[in-house]
Amino acid sequence: MILYRPVGKRELELIEQSGYRAFPPRLPEQPIFYPVLNQRYAEEIAGRWNTRDARSGYRGYVTRFEVEDRYISRFESHIVGASWHEEFWIPAGELEEFNRHILGRIEVVKTFGPEEEPEADGGMLRMSSDHAAHLREVVERAGKADPMRRVFGAQKHQYCLNPVVSREEVERFEARYNVKLPPEYVFFITQVGNGGAGPYYGLYPLEKMAAYTEYLEVYDKEDMQGLPAFIDRRMTREDWAAAMERAEDDTAYDRVMKEVCAGLLVIGTQGCTYDNLLMWKGSEQGKIVYIDWNLEPEYGPFLTGMSFLDWYESYFQEIIAGNSVTSYGYRSLKSEEELAALYPAVETSEERRQILMGFFRFNRVEPGTVEFLAGLRDPELDGLRTELLFRFDPARGFQVFEELLGGRNPAGAVDCARRMPDENKDRYYSQMAGLLGRPEVREKSRLLFFLNDCSCRRAKDLADFAADPKNDEESRKTAVYVMGCCPDRMDFLPLFKALMRGDSYWLAHTALQAVAKSPCMELLETYEWMWDKYKGDKVMRSNLVIAFKNLGINRE
Repeated sequence: MILYRPVGKRELELIEQSGYRAFPPRLPEQPIFYPVLNQRYAEEIAGRWNTRDARSGYRGYVTRFEVEDRYISRFESHIVGASWHEEFWIPAGELEEFNRHILGRIEVVKTFGPEEEPEADGGMLRMSSDHAAHLREVVERAGKADPMRRVFGAQKHQYCLNPVVSREEVERFEARYNVKLPPEYVFFITQVGNGGAGPYYGLYPLEKMAAYTEYLEVYDKEDMQGLPAFIDRRMTREDWAAAMERAEDDTAYDRVMKEVCAGLLVIGTQGCTYDNLLMWKGSEQGKIVYIDWNLEPEYGPFLTGMSFLDWYESYFQEIIAGNSVTSYGYRSLKSEEELAALYPAVETSEERRQILMGFFRFNRVEPGTVEFLAGLRDPELDGLRTELLFRFDPARGFQVFEELLGGRNPAGAVDCARRMPDENKDRYYSQMAGLLGRPEVREKSRLLFFLNDCSCRRAKDLADFAADPKNDEESRKTAVYVMGCCPDRMDFLPLFKALMRGDSYWLAHTALQAVAKSPCMELLETYEWMWDKYKGDKVMRSNLVIAFKNLGINRE
């Protein structure tokens, strides 16, 4: 097999001393030897890295050599960025053996001086000094487009990049933690900025990444090659759920999480339990993945499919264009025209839903897009497209909403009702309240929260629903909550007392909260009954303390 190896001036001198028959031993901080499978990739590294590296003498050389097929077949090749970024990972301890299987001489096929770089290929080679300057300019322009720092996370990073790190610092990090950082990311932290401005709350600097990447310290050299990335395009929902089930066993937790976290680096956060991951192995090598560390079995990591540089630059370009970056990375970045054209071509309702979600990026759209949304006929997505119309053309949105509410699709009307402008909600209160008894409207809690948004809400309209044991407990609980927000709630004391003495803990709790702040001696006997029933329950008793206090009784 023909392989290539980009080297600097010093390494080439050592190769020359061997008679062009062997590569020199790796340095202590270099645990892996990386021959690559094509000249294009080798030229990128030699021209873009070695020419900027003092240790390489600011010169880069592409070497070509042949290795015995039977020997090299022992190793698995790895794609670490674009499709041509393919390389072998040879442990430093095996380099002497590797050299013995080189056939013939190592030859130099390309030389780069300090100012020379490989030519761009269709705009795909983006790791140049010009592109680094372009990225810095894009960040600066985004900052000017958001002078008040209203974009989520901007108050944290302020559109400022940290100073870059050296290639030596990158190699020390890789050696210490037994990882191979993706080329695009290495380019970024060595030529653009070592963290700072970035999507959501920005990017962590390299030196802090280990503090945020749990289990990074536990991987050894064998894991670098032998432990596959768990987060992978081939991972199914069932695979994720099974791993999370195994992790519930305290004795197995660390073992499972070491497996799950293999190949990932936490490079930033979205807040709460959501983080941005950069994968350095597996099918998502060099790409961004989102994860919720609540690790719910039914919700696994989200694969954006975006390379690091695409993900990074597109975020700031969205800000410059005046688009919303809420849920950035989860939604399509296609144009209005592309989304509308793609819609009829997809087959499933979920694919069509994802296309419609893509329109939420825009704060305004062309008239043609409004007509496209108004003309859609898909009962499952009526609510979503009407919500979009409320956003872009409220008059058309109300026209479609009234068609749905009038009988064409009441469930669709419920789906989008809370997204209409607040000042219009009272107008539809009576019609929406009338849907509580309609069996085709399944999202009863959503309907009840809409009624709660209305200033004309009345407990009278909800009491029968809340009292009916045929309705599911969650919806009944929501109804009781909304009743507690109504001005006529105290007209329904018998219902509240019955629920507080009932078998359902959460209905009793919600009913108590609904009346606890309203002084009413008629409720004293029920409060006393609950105080005795829930002797060891701190949650319930804390609410009862409030109820007693409003009756002038101190139970603390």
